[in-house]
Amino acid sequence: MTRRFIHEGKEYRSYKHPILEYIFEKALASADEPPHEIIFTYEDIRQAMRELNLQRDKQASISNFVIDLTRRAGPHEARVPDSIWQQGYDLSRASDREVRQNIAGNSFD
Repeated sequence: MTRRFIHEGKEYRSYKHPILEYIFEKALASADEPPHEIIFTYEDIRQAMRELNLQRDKQASISNFVIDLTRRAGPHEARVPDSIWQQGYDLSRASDREVRQNIAGNSFD
């Protein structure tokens, strides 16, 4: 059975999905046209969590946010909410070099 998470009446597959959705929608709102890649930082994650009033669920470190979503080989549904996938974007881990620059991950088309 798949675990579901409800936030503001909307069903998600992970408590992290509304956070990604918030970051994604904010990035699109500030762009003239949809970017090829949306890079986000740990601070973006923290800000989204504050704005959405969400707390970390059994997660020891915020640095594991993207790692947890991308670690298991599986369908896109495990990585991103449908709203992001339907616009042609997926999720990728940041490289070690980018992580040292406070980049958590990116969503790309």
